[in-house]
Amino acid sequence: MRKPRFAARPGDDPVPRRRTARRSGMRLVVVIVVALIGCSSREDACPGQITLYCSAEQRGLRCDYEPDGRPSMCECNGGTWTCTDCPGREFPADACAAGATCAVWGFEDSCACSCDASGKWSCSIDDPNPNFHCSF
Repeated sequence: MRKPRFAARPGDDPVPRRRTARRSGMRLVVVIVVALIGCSSREDACPGQITLYCSAEQRGLRCDYEPDGRPSMCECNGGTWTCTDCPGREFPADACAAGATCAVWGFEDSCACSCDASGKWSCSIDDPNPNFHCSF
């Protein structure tokens, strides 16, 4: 016969002790999980406002904002944020409605984009820089 996991005193019923031990063990697990969740920093979450740099944990993260009252999306790539206010909060790549305009901005430079009569985006850098070009 196997010895009970929690030995009972002679004459005691071991079942209630097992239940109590299991419950207290579960309480400990719940307390540890809650403490870990509460104490961990969420660097992979969208910041309250966009700063210049983003962390490695935020790489690829897309966040919606409304700076100056215009809907915008910012994406963390390569340690810095790149933002756009283009339609659909997407970078200008697909077909567009003729006459639409938007901007893409990031680390040090920004691009002004417009949709031509054939429905294609055309972007140009606001301040020419040999190390930066408007390609998305």
